[in-house]
Amino acid sequence: HRTLAENLLRLSAVERVLEPLAQRDVPVMVLKGVDLLERIHRDPGARRMIDTDLLVRPESCPETDAVLTASGYRLLKGDRPSAPPRVTDRINSAMYLHPPSGLRIHLHWHIVNETFPASPRASRTGTWDMARLWQESVPTTVGNAPARALSPSHLLLHLAAHGLKHGFGLLHVHEFSLASAA
Repeated sequence: HRTLAENLLRLSAVERVLEPLAQRDVPVMVLKGVDLLERIHRDPGARRMIDTDLLVRPESCPETDAVLTASGYRLLKGDRPSAPPRVTDRINSAMYLHPPSGLRIHLHWHIVNETFPASPRASRTGTWDMARLWQESVPTTVGNAPARALSPSHLLLHLAAHGLKHGFGLLHVHEFSLASAA
């Protein structure tokens, strides 16, 4: 019951962030846990979430940062994306914390977010067509707030890349299996 209660709190918090972004016409894609709870598990208590992953276009980062700051979040890790950030082969995100609740939002501006690239010359960002990723994304909602989610094929690719990064634990294999069957 604890996971369900924590996730309902997280989903309500992300809804309160998505609403003002929607009012400003800032497209936001929900990634991993938030999307998987609804699309794959169909149960908000099915899996634990450590943070909430949101993807925005780089040019939307300053406005997203302003909404998060106005909502009581503070930058915890990464550089403040107050100007459109540069997409790199490494870190393409910033972590925000809501001090009163302890909730975290992991704001991404590219689907690739690697701490250690495979080699100094490897370019993983170039293998993802971000325009196509956004174009093929599907509408979803978090509570009553509109958002976008990865297309089924991009979801499988993202789950595979994320699982590889984290050593394909049981949860990664299970969610990949569920997404493949959907």
